[in-house]
Amino acid sequence: MKTRLIVAVACCLLTFLLFGQSAANAAEELIRIGILIGQPSVSLTAEDAWQLIDPADGSVLGEGEAREVVSFRAQGGQVNTGSSDVGVSVRFIPANGGAVKVNNAAYRGLIELRAVGDNLTVINILPLEEYLYGVLPKEIPAAWPAEALRAQAIVSRTYAVASKNRYAAEGYDLKATVSDQVYGGLGAEQANTNAAVDATEGMVLTYQGKTITAVFHASSGGYTENNEDVWQGSPSPYLRAVPDEFDSAQPDNPHRSWQTSLTLADIAAKLAGGGRDVGEVYSVAAAGEKTVSGRQREIIVRGSKGSQEITATSFRTLLSLKSTRFDIVTREAGEGGAVRSCSGAEELAICGAYGASACKPADEVSVIGADGTVNSVRAPSIIGVMHLTGEVELVGQGWGHGVGMAQWGARGMALQGYNCTDILQHYYQGVAIETN
Repeated sequence: MKTRLIVAVACCLLTFLLFGQSAANAAEELIRIGILIGQPSVSLTAEDAWQLIDPADGSVLGEGEAREVVSFRAQGGQVNTGSSDVGVSVRFIPANGGAVKVNNAAYRGLIELRAVGDNLTVINILPLEEYLYGVLPKEIPAAWPAEALRAQAIVSRTYAVASKNRYAAEGYDLKATVSDQVYGGLGAEQANTNAAVDATEGMVLTYQGKTITAVFHASSGGYTENNEDVWQGSPSPYLRAVPDEFDSAQPDNPHRSWQTSLTLADIAAKLAGGGRDVGEVYSVAAAGEKTVSGRQREIIVRGSKGSQEITATSFRTLLSLKSTRFDIVTREAGEGGAVRSCSGAEELAICGAYGASACKPADEVSVIGADGTVNSVRAPSIIGVMHLTGEVELVGQGWGHGVGMAQWGARGMALQGYNCTDILQHYYQGVAIETN
């Protein structure tokens, strides 16, 4: 790599370098996407000749030929090319506005590298509409109906506009993961999804003139959810729970119903791994009434270290469940039964919500019910002693948090002839579509 310093590059030249020869691109709204975080090293190349630019003053720090690969790492808060430090941050820009490859994955726009200690943050800076080209095919199947794709384009654009500067301290707007929207860059693009972005260019959802928080999910399972019942904030007037037969009526929707079984040991391990250690798990039960959409609010888990009430949203995350729209069915490890009497020489094993214990029939036994009621009885008169549950079976519907647009529901509406406006106004109450 040839290295040279050119200080005080004119603003017009910097604009040219940032966006190639396209004046239209220079005027577009830009977005900064954190595509790789905490990387010890990365390699960059381009099909065209490229330059390294200092974003602070526009000086050229280095340049390379087409397809020349350069490796970067971070050391002591400085970006390093292997031969020298080039600063806290640097921009890698193809001379003619072509694609950049980061570890062989292609991206439009330019790449900025920022040193954070001994790791690199890799940021893709590009026009908003081009960012959406790389989002849609990662968030929704490109083969779905055009109106569903257009609805997703408007939702994804709205989400991006409303979320800008979310990670300003880290130097970017959004992450390229499910934390925000999955973004696959140039290599992910599809003709159908690009067409949906183009057909809706600049369109965003607003409520009373302000851009909304356009959250979405895969499948509602038949009913969407109120935002405050998931994230416990203030109710949002446009994120209201609505019946969603468009989602649940599709026989090929793989998420409209599901079931999973977990052993108590599995549950204990997953809770402990998420910082909710209850010891050996004895029982899992729903706590309180369900939400209007039929989703659980709280789950109570009883274990050898005590009981914990966990929000259904946290429980879903800890156990990697599809949704909180589920019912709990217990499966017993062995036969249950009622103890009516026993001989004085025998030992009686009593298993309940808080564990197992052995006693002589003459002993006095405290029987603790699922509701916490304690009754002291003589062992020979105990009725209804059951074995510990071996598994917990969850039977549910939907996939995701349930708030806002259900993608499978959008597909169902499109298949029935609804357009993207119909779809969006079904899932987001009282919204308008405006051109940003």
